[in-house]
Amino acid sequence: MDSGAGLMKDSIMKAFMDKAMENSNYFFATSYTFPISNSYTIPASDLLIDYVRDADLVIGRAGFNTISECLAARTPMLLISEAMNPEMEHNIIELMKERLGSFVGMKEFENNLCDFLNRFFDNEYEILLKTIQSHQIETTGAKVIATKILDYVS
Repeated sequence: MDSGAGLMKDSIMKAFMDKAMENSNYFFATSYTFPISNSYTIPASDLLIDYVRDADLVIGRAGFNTISECLAARTPMLLISEAMNPEMEHNIIELMKERLGSFVGMKEFENNLCDFLNRFFDNEYEILLKTIQSHQIETTGAKVIATKILDYVS
C-alpha cells in the first residue's frame, strides 16, 4: 500500500489504527509505523512488484503503477476512490467494468476498513480473483491506445 510518495499517508494511518485490522498481514512503504502486530515494512531498496505477486489483495490508489503491477501479477486490487481526481475515477470505472478490481470510498476506507474488508472477502473477492486470473489482458498497451485515439479523431 502506497508507493512511498506519501500522498495518502494520513488516510492510511487513520484506517490502520483500528486494532480489528489484526486479522491479516499488511505491507507498507518504509514511512509507516503502526501499533498493530501484523504490519510489515517494505524496505526502500525493494520493488513493490516483488510483493504484489505474493499478495492476496493490493489496496491502493488507482494509479498507473498499482494497476499495471496488479494486472501483471494477476493480483486482485481494491482501489481507493479519491475526490476530485478524474484520472483515478476513470481507472476505477474501467477496471470495475471488466471485474478486474473493486473500490472503496475514502471515508469508508478511513473509518470502516475492517468491516468493509470482511464484506469484500465474503461477497466479491473470489469473483475478482477468478476474473483477473482468467482475463486475456492486452500486452500491447501503446498500440491499443494509439488505435483508440486514431479511431476517435477519425
